[in-house]
Amino acid sequence: MRNYNGLVTELNNTYFPQVKYYRDNKHTQKIHYSCELFNNGCLSLSKLIDTLVKETKETAEKIEKIILKYYSL
Repeated sequence: MRNYNGLVTELNNTYFPQVKYYRDNKHTQKIHYSCELFNNGCLSLSKLIDTLVKETKETAEKIEKIILKYYSL
């Protein structure tokens, strides 16, 4: 099961609730772009996790749990 929309919505609501539109913030732009690349098979899971950890300032374990809610790997 792949659910790009669910993943980026949860990331936005959890880590950037004050941002109305993802293009308004450079961190949310990078998150959306990385998730889109991963969804299309152009980015590995480890690279996605690295990017999300950097942009959200969260631990890799928590980010991986969020990803696994929306993607069965």
